[in-house]
Amino acid sequence: MIVKITNNLSLKYFPYLTSRVKFDDGVSKKFMLKCKNIVDDYEDIFITNRDIKADIEFKQRAPKPRIRVLFSANKKDLLEYTQKYDEIFDMCPIVSMGFEPLDFKWRFNEADWIVFTSKRAVDFFLKKAKRDLLCGKKIATVGKKTAEYLLKFSISTDFVPDIFDAEHLMESLKNRGNIVVVTAEKYNNIYHIFNNVKVLSVYKNIIPKEAELYKYHGEFNYGLFTSPSAFENTVKIYGGLDIMHRINRFIAIGNTTKKYIQKYGFDAIIPEKFTIDEMFRLLIK
Repeated sequence: MIVKITNNLSLKYFPYLTSRVKFDDGVSKKFMLKCKNIVDDYEDIFITNRDIKADIEFKQRAPKPRIRVLFSANKKDLLEYTQKYDEIFDMCPIVSMGFEPLDFKWRFNEADWIVFTSKRAVDFFLKKAKRDLLCGKKIATVGKKTAEYLLKFSISTDFVPDIFDAEHLMESLKNRGNIVVVTAEKYNNIYHIFNNVKVLSVYKNIIPKEAELYKYHGEFNYGLFTSPSAFENTVKIYGGLDIMHRINRFIAIGNTTKKYIQKYGFDAIIPEKFTIDEMFRLLIK
């Protein structure tokens, strides 16, 4: 089957495909986010934007010239926010992060506070540990989204800092007893400063195999990076910093990511609140 589309078609109008799909060279890579099985050889569906006879055709009126945005994150966030904003911006998503569980042991007997640094930390923790281990402990999160996510498991949060980053969280909790931080294998070094903090790594970041599919030519008006790993993995996927020299301005999700980008000699701006939504609102402003 041949499917013809226009690159400016909003991703929300493109179907989820589980069949073997092959993409023509000129097709926007954002559509790959909704395809489970992308191949180079024999395909069930061929996606093209060329003027050829097709079995199915998706059209959308061409928009005015838009800001070109390289957006580096995990696939779930890329799909959510590309669908949300690709009618406003020329979105160039790159699947720079995947996640794998780590084997871990937990002893919370002496812990007064349990800190979750992300929704993923919650997921990987609860897949292995029982929720009742949290009973009698105060719960904190780095950001509001993680606190809201915990409510889905009927776990309430006792503290969320006004500024959603590890530095402000630790500064607020430093004199409040013993703390266990549930996080990724690579984590913020701020936790090592405090004697009352122990780190429990429950997952690790990896570069997904499909990341090689998301390579772009040309320049970008903005590059959005949701974590230090998103930046670091993008450099690895492209085999060096050339990709970063093609970005005019950088937006980092927060101070930690900004500092990491600055280590490579680039500057970055950050939103008032450290969320992906606020990164895009900053672009709109």
